Amino acid sequence: MFGVNWLYPFSVLSINKAYTYDPDNVVVDQYKKNVNNFKEFYNKQSKQPKAENITTDRVRYILEMFEQPWLTAKGPVKITIQDLDKIMFVVKEERKTLFDLAFSEDYGERSKEFLKMTIQICFGIEDAIESIKDPLFNDRKTINIQIRNLYMSFITAFDRFTTFYEANVNDEF
Repeated sequence: MFGVNWLYPFSVLSINKAYTYDPDNVVVDQYKKNVNNFKEFYNKQSKQPKAENITTDRVRYILEMFEQPWLTAKGPVKITIQDLDKIMFVVKEERKTLFDLAFSEDYGERSKEFLKMTIQICFGIEDAIESIKDPLFNDRKTINIQIRNLYMSFITAFDRFTTFYEANVNDEF
């Protein structure tokens, strides 16, 4: 039984249904630096008189998706099925927020394209989470690869989102 728990952490036979993910600390440091740089830019920009709009208001909520503890933690992080469900919930909520932005603001072509890419990546993240939770075929090696890929998808989504926001700000001013 211990072998099944260890080899297939999310299987029906597994007792704990958890996997300990050990991120690359260099990647985590760079990601946190990028998030902090964007937050500085956002905070400066949001104080501008012309910055009062739906997009600027929603950024602080969307940032929550990119500041989840498992994305910013150094060292091993235990991820359970419940954690994956929470991550999925956050992604779905913020994808809805991104959709709302797409239909409530008038963006330039470049901004629209990056917003669209961010939404598409969110759909991919949702699919990736469902795939990780598949109890039948996911051994430790596969789960490790899937979680690393999920992490990279969040980085890509963050990059596209920040590019969208910066393009939007440049279109406005």
